[in-house]
Amino acid sequence: MQKNNISSTNQNSYEAPMVYTTVESLIKKRAMNKTIILYCTDNSYIDLFLNGYYASQLWKYENLAVTCFDRLCYQKLYKLNIPVALLNVESDTSVDITKAAICHTKAFHNKVHYKLVLWQIVINMNIQILYVDSDVILLQNPLFYLNSFTGYDIIAQRDGELCSGFMYMYPTRNTKLAVERSIKIRPKLPDANDQDALIAAFRTIRDFRLKLLPFDTVPSGEVFFKSHHYYWDPISPKQLTIHNNYIHGLENKLYRFKEIKMYKLDRNREYSNPLAKYLTIEIWNYKSELKNAIKLAKRLKRILVIPPFKYRMNSHFSTLFDIFGSDGSNAIVSKYKNVIRESVFFTNELVPHSIVLQDRMENVISFKKPCKDNTILHSEFPPRANNQNHLECQKCHGSISNCAYNYFKHSNKSVVKLYSL
Repeated sequence: MQKNNISSTNQNSYEAPMVYTTVESLIKKRAMNKTIILYCTDNSYIDLFLNGYYASQLWKYENLAVTCFDRLCYQKLYKLNIPVALLNVESDTSVDITKAAICHTKAFHNKVHYKLVLWQIVINMNIQILYVDSDVILLQNPLFYLNSFTGYDIIAQRDGELCSGFMYMYPTRNTKLAVERSIKIRPKLPDANDQDALIAAFRTIRDFRLKLLPFDTVPSGEVFFKSHHYYWDPISPKQLTIHNNYIHGLENKLYRFKEIKMYKLDRNREYSNPLAKYLTIEIWNYKSELKNAIKLAKRLKRILVIPPFKYRMNSHFSTLFDIFGSDGSNAIVSKYKNVIRESVFFTNELVPHSIVLQDRMENVISFKKPCKDNTILHSEFPPRANNQNHLECQKCHGSISNCAYNYFKHSNKSVVKLYSL
């Protein structure tokens, strides 16, 4: 079993020139039964890819092939013994491989154009391609299911129409023609990405044979995350993939994976650091309180573990995405990624046991009235269900934020706990 060792992703510049594997040579080496499982990424998306790699256990797939669009990405994956090729786009000034682009922006469209180029290279080798985006997690090997269908040019996830983030492409005349035309069409279409171009292209082919997969087997992110907010929401055994689309922002995608425990990295020891200091809050009643909670954590030089939150009209606990929407949660997670952790943080196996125990046992300080001292708190939130925290009442003259700051500012404990703001 491979470990989620991502220390090499901290490297910020590529090393001395080396011999890079080409796409063609990698495909020839890795294809099995003329089939390849194909991914692509660049340095800006490498954490998203690596998370998918470990969550999907991609090292088990002998026909896996990954393409990097820049040399630094290539060297990082090469050092991790991941089968990688280089399709270098660094000379294209319209593409920024150092920065993750937001979907539906020109920068994003220019970058994903090279997915079309990659598909053309491989499909012209008469290889069947299972193409998978980096924000897709494979729950089981999808090839057995996909090979049960015959007579199609492309089999794909449904996103209203075809989703180019999960496609099984046969090297038929129609598929080759569609990919060729999409490369020519995309720059001419206003605000078009690879998916838009491919859809426009196959519509020009009268007898194009497209199969869209059912949502219960290969759901879109829009469908899946309507009913799956946290790791305890059951996933059907027939489901093949989790596609984290219909959400904006790289860090936002990673954060949503964290809440369902499909995040497998430990960037900069974000979980395993034994010296890290945390702040938790038990009760969060209003959206506006989050801003004050983050301010308090920053004053205390601590990391805020996002408190559980319930909409009054809803029975389920709500994630940042549920509360603030895609753009709102992206703004929070991107700006404060070093200051906040997901609400299920203490369930991660990499968090030191001493810190987990402190979260379970430490007294919860309340500055609010009424307050019943030494009461055992019982939480409905599953990650806190086994906690044995007692309520400790303290007097406060002034704002609760200031009282909490003055109370906790000299504490050396790994976890300090506040009842509410």
